[in-house]
Amino acid sequence: MLIGISGASTDITERKRAEEALRESEAKYHGLFDSMAEAFELMELIYKNGKPVDYIFLDVNPAWERMTGLKKEQVLGRKASEAVGSVESYWPEAMDRALKTGEIIQIENYGVALDKWYSVNMWKFSETACGVTITDMTESKKAEEALRIANETLEKRVQERTSELEQAYKFLKKIETIRNQEIHHRVKNNLQVISSLLDLQAEKFDNKECIKDSEVMEAFKESQNRVISMALIHEEFHKGGGTDTLNFSQYIKNLADNLFLTYKFGSDGIILDMDIEENIFFDMDTSIPLGMIINELVSNSLKHAFSGREKGEIKIKLHREERKECIESISEDCKSTNFTLTISDNGVGILEELDIEDLNSLGFQLVISLVDQLDGEFELKRNNGTEFTMRFTVTEKDDPTQVDLKSQECSN
Repeated sequence: MLIGISGASTDITERKRAEEALRESEAKYHGLFDSMAEAFELMELIYKNGKPVDYIFLDVNPAWERMTGLKKEQVLGRKASEAVGSVESYWPEAMDRALKTGEIIQIENYGVALDKWYSVNMWKFSETACGVTITDMTESKKAEEALRIANETLEKRVQERTSELEQAYKFLKKIETIRNQEIHHRVKNNLQVISSLLDLQAEKFDNKECIKDSEVMEAFKESQNRVISMALIHEEFHKGGGTDTLNFSQYIKNLADNLFLTYKFGSDGIILDMDIEENIFFDMDTSIPLGMIINELVSNSLKHAFSGREKGEIKIKLHREERKECIESISEDCKSTNFTLTISDNGVGILEELDIEDLNSLGFQLVISLVDQLDGEFELKRNNGTEFTMRFTVTEKDDPTQVDLKSQECSN
């Protein structure tokens, strides 16, 4: 009998210890629960037709009360839709994911009533309940929004400033273009004045029989043609709107026409055959020496190649050379272009025993000097007339009209 009483006493003692431990655990839990800085709520999910639609408040901590302005007794045991007025569908859906996956689900929530942003973490507390912590992130969101607005404002200011700088650059380029155009116009006019002065000076000797057909008159004409060849270049630059390139293809045609007009007396039977590749653009550093070379060689043919002949032909060819290595690959060297200039006639030719570099002619001395200036090389053939071939390399310029069109397309 005493043994049975002893066993019952032991069971009661153990139960009391378990209850005491449970009370201590609950006290610790509530102590932690109540002292949390983050709002905490324990909620049981409600399903309808298998879908999560609402939840019941099982417990909330003081931080939750301070955050929401609601009291625990106002919400415990009640549906969220009743206690707070409405439930956004993503809340029960997020809880459902937490219960089914066992993972912590994070969402951001904007509380319209309180005008605040919250960071929400949900996790599985039991088979039907979720633990939820809520952190006020309004200040962080405001900082993000302020940063976003600042970035947008800065970007807008950068765009406005960039636009202002682009407009200023275009304005300065326009001024530079007008200035260059005016310079070319004035240089052309000055060269034309020099040409006219040479013409007037030549007229003083024209009526003197002793020098009418002498080298003096020829020298005046040659000098005049050299001046005109440079004036034509500045005229083309002026026509081009003051850009730093000219259409050399068109310039050659104008120069040749002018030379044929100058030497028309006694050369009516001489024809000109031009094979000029279209739209070759050079800058002034290339155009002036190359133009003078063409002027000297064509003038020489018109003056000397057809002496005693009624008919003849002068050919001018200018083409780019196709470079195989540039077709197969693009390299720094391929930014430059090789050109071949050929001026030939079917006239009397130059005697084989004469060395062009030793000729005491200003025209040929100019040609040799200008070829060297362009880092070119020349070859002279004397079969069935005279054929002068020059090869040179330049960094070819773009057609400025096409560049302007591309710029307009990009800006549109």
